[in-house]
Amino acid sequence: MELDDIEMITTRSNDEIAYENLKITTEKSATESQSKKIEEEPYETLKYGESDKRNIETGNVITVKRLKYVIYVLIVLISVVYITLVTLVIVLFVPKTPANGRWAQWSSWTSCDVTCGNGTHLRTRMCTNPVPAKKGSDCIGENLQSSECSKDNCPVNGQWTPWSTWTSCDVTCGQGTHLRSRTCTNPVPAYNGLDCTGDNLQSAECSKESCQVNGHWAQWSSWTSCDVTCGNGKYLRLRTCTNPVPMNKGSDCIGETLQSSECSKDNCPVDGQLTQWSSWTECDVTCGKGTHQRTRTCTNQVPASTEIKCIGETLQTAECSKGSCPVDGRWTQWSNWTSCDVTCGKGRQLRIRTCTNPTPEHKGKDCLGEGLESSQCSRGNCSICKTAFSATNPNTNRIINGIKRLTFSRTIYQYGNDFDISTGTYTCYKPGVYHFSVTFVKKRSSSRVDQVYCHLYKNRQSLIYISVDPTDDDTDNGNAAVSQSIVVNLGVGDTVYLSGCTNPSTSMEYWSSFTGFLLYDNS
Repeated sequence: MELDDIEMITTRSNDEIAYENLKITTEKSATESQSKKIEEEPYETLKYGESDKRNIETGNVITVKRLKYVIYVLIVLISVVYITLVTLVIVLFVPKTPANGRWAQWSSWTSCDVTCGNGTHLRTRMCTNPVPAKKGSDCIGENLQSSECSKDNCPVNGQWTPWSTWTSCDVTCGQGTHLRSRTCTNPVPAYNGLDCTGDNLQSAECSKESCQVNGHWAQWSSWTSCDVTCGNGKYLRLRTCTNPVPMNKGSDCIGETLQSSECSKDNCPVDGQLTQWSSWTECDVTCGKGTHQRTRTCTNQVPASTEIKCIGETLQTAECSKGSCPVDGRWTQWSNWTSCDVTCGKGRQLRIRTCTNPTPEHKGKDCLGEGLESSQCSRGNCSICKTAFSATNPNTNRIINGIKRLTFSRTIYQYGNDFDISTGTYTCYKPGVYHFSVTFVKKRSSSRVDQVYCHLYKNRQSLIYISVDPTDDDTDNGNAAVSQSIVVNLGVGDTVYLSGCTNPSTSMEYWSSFTGFLLYDNS
């Protein structure tokens, strides 16, 4: 039964509610019912007899409708169970189709990972469009991409290059200066980077042998007064070789120290006459500057009876010079002590004085004593660093890299293996200050050996020249020896060797030697 099919009727008089094919009477209160029952009993008996029949019919209809409802519910439940079972069969037994993964869209690029210069930024994507399922394949390709990016150029601070080597001393003698430089190009400052701080040029004192000083004339003196009071005469002027005085074997001044010029006074009365000047006397010194004289006499008086004397000088004095006087040398003051010559361990410090106060000249005596003093100094303990060698038995002059070098056949000792006797070459692997010494003994021979000589080279630059030139007899077939040494600063890769030597087999004894060792390194 549908709700729309129900018709509700309300009766106010007897409070009855009637439905289609159904009538239900509600009971009033007990008192009201009883009074009505008394008053209307005959009528009620008739009324209820008719309604019983209707009630039975109505109950049958309701029962049928309820049965229909039960059948509907059962059909719905059976349908739900069927659908559920079909779904389970599909889920459990029907084969599953794989779902392959696909990439989602790329993310935005990240910020550049530098604040200046060249850098990188990134972007990502995920395999979620869809996610791979049921054994589907994963996404193919990268999930991360990078790309170059750039900002403004980074500031580059300038750095100094290493110092250059010292220039040659700017004088050929005496005290001078040498220089070294560096540039702010390692790297050059750029993009508002800082410039290098400090000096780009350094200077230091250097010295050569004392310079020769050639003599120069001082200015001429004023002319003297005319040397006569009447008649013709002369006046003189002088100059001296003192601007400067010649020193250190410098040349003497060239020219005269005395000049004369004619002068005249009023005519002289005819009186006595002077004789001719005599010859000049010997110079009154045996060396250096002195004076000599000449004289004349008033012996030609006219007339002889007069007492008037001759007018004019009877004595003249002039400067003269002999050879330069011997100048004995004298020492200058001692210099300050040098820095200790080692950076660690025990070493030496030096001070010097020179025989230049004055320098001995013109066969003058040399200074007595030493020009060099050394004193022991120390700079803490050193780490062991040995490089030294001593080679003997000169072998042959062998051409190495286009240079003829003296080779050796035996080493007395070798530390560091930096000396190659087959090439006669020492190669520096430890920068520092080295001492090298060379000893040559002229070979005793029945044939004449005039001279034994050799050059010690650093790279291709000659350091010292060593020679034995004996003069002990006319045949020069006796023994003679010479030894020379030098201290030199070496850098990594520098080579030291003997070259330009006489034939060792005919001129050198086998105990001639070449020795070198490291005094102290530059660390």
